[in-house]
Amino acid sequence: NALELLKEGESKILESTFTPWFDAKISRSAGLYIVKDNTDKLIYIGESSDLYDRIKTHGGRTYFSALRRHIGTDVLGFHLQEIKGKKRYFKENEDKTVTDFLKTCKLTVFPVSFGRYELEEYLIKKHAPLLNRKGNKE
Repeated sequence: NALELLKEGESKILESTFTPWFDAKISRSAGLYIVKDNTDKLIYIGESSDLYDRIKTHGGRTYFSALRRHIGTDVLGFHLQEIKGKKRYFKENEDKTVTDFLKTCKLTVFPVSFGRYELEEYLIKKHAPLLNRKGNKE
């Protein structure tokens, strides 16, 4: 039954409408979100207890966003700057370039509370998005 539920969730989220990143209307609910690049390639899968806050975080400055850090380092070739012993941000012009990259991406959200961790893990293992680290090891 669990595998059937995961496949059903996968089907529903992948068939949902993807919206340009900064045009997406996001509710304050728990769930998953999927990001595609400008070629429609799935590049990131995430989950959150508050989708609105999480998407807003990714759309802002890099410091609190793993997605932004991965776009900057893995896609754009930037090097993270260190603050308080942690490499967590880019130079201002680089951070703007990360935001510009997000403007070319599309997003869909899937409100779900129960089972969102399992669905996220299943999707990451199956689709191996470029920018996910968790569960995306060979």
